[in-house]
Amino acid sequence: MKQIIYQALPRLWGKGHFSDWTGKAFSYLKTLGVDYLWLTGVPRHESGTPFTKGCPGSPYAIIDWYDVNPYLADNEDKRMHEFELLIKRAHLAGIKIMIDYIPNHVGRSYAGDLPCFDHCDGDWTDTRKVNWNDPSTVDKMVDILCFWANKGIDGFRCDMVELVSAEALGEVVRRTRSAFPGLVFVAETYVKENYRRYLSTSSIDILYDKSGSYDILRAISNGNCSATALTSNWQWQAEIQGAMLNFLENHDEQRLASRFWNNGRRYPWAELAFSVLFNEASFMLYYGQEWMDDAAETDNGRTSIYDFTSPSGVRRAAHFARTGKAIKLNDAAETNAYKIALGEYAYKAHISSIKSMTGHMLGAAGAAEAIATVMAIREGIVPPTINLDCPDPECDLDYTPNTAVKSDITIGISDSFGFGGHDGCIAFRKFSE
Repeated sequence: MKQIIYQALPRLWGKGHFSDWTGKAFSYLKTLGVDYLWLTGVPRHESGTPFTKGCPGSPYAIIDWYDVNPYLADNEDKRMHEFELLIKRAHLAGIKIMIDYIPNHVGRSYAGDLPCFDHCDGDWTDTRKVNWNDPSTVDKMVDILCFWANKGIDGFRCDMVELVSAEALGEVVRRTRSAFPGLVFVAETYVKENYRRYLSTSSIDILYDKSGSYDILRAISNGNCSATALTSNWQWQAEIQGAMLNFLENHDEQRLASRFWNNGRRYPWAELAFSVLFNEASFMLYYGQEWMDDAAETDNGRTSIYDFTSPSGVRRAAHFARTGKAIKLNDAAETNAYKIALGEYAYKAHISSIKSMTGHMLGAAGAAEAIATVMAIREGIVPPTINLDCPDPECDLDYTPNTAVKSDITIGISDSFGFGGHDGCIAFRKFSE
């Protein structure tokens, strides 16, 4: 069954705390069809050491598998409790929670008793490689995963599984799943020839199709490959199609809207449609992708997993989830426009955003809002702006928060500020004999 996975670093969502993942945030994810929220950077990782990569550091250099990062909590002393509350909020909204499981290495300052070597793989200099030759490793890994599953975690995204024994990993997965039967395991894989092995030997549920659909679509997009390669990949997958995970963005890959895709010539809608719709494979969405984030805050087209950054698309997603409108700057600018146009009367006017209830209908939005304006005049009822609990201080007009208001309306204005600068206003007056 196709699953939709939404990956996010909680440190960059809202204020960067567990508490920012509210019921409204999960309702926003539901509008995207999300089944699993994959939170990257929850277990406590290296931070503040000379060898830490960035600030606060890499989420893949774990120093305590039984703790969460203090900086994610409103109250550091209650950080695990705050994470458990996040899980409960997600479950109430019908969203499942997934976190990373890194079987290959831990941080250099790891405080636990996992057997480790004194060296790392490649340039992961903030880590030490786990010793899977030690017979105690499997037991310790099972205990780690069961700890998180007991907290309510619904799935694990397994990092770089091709660097550890498929047989040993399979034992960990099967033993953990026997204790928590509903768990889902998603594995990061890069070699197509290993796909069937990890599905069978390691009992993985879903595998990255990185060297298949992702690489082919990227090559097609850059003009280096024929679309017939997609057919060949589909035929090769055969019976394992439903176990594949399609994606065009994640923390390792460059943003679709960045200049590194197609040299910024166009947004790859066709490639995205293929990934989501072509077959039974699940699909992964990287936060901010739905707002065409271009990772302009970095120099390589990727949203940093090492630093506190402020990606524009992530800000938009979090703001929309909180307020019902997408862009904070737009809200303030519209407020100022009302004040300029209406003068003191701006503070007496009722203002409403029906997008908080309908969502954004893109090309149909202007027509729907014009109809709502006419109906408001006819019925004498101003529709509410729902989910408006924490207004921006710069937005100090009457936005009809959460509850409709009866009013004798004689004039209504419908404003449409669309993508690409398609802006317009239309005014309606109550008809009188």
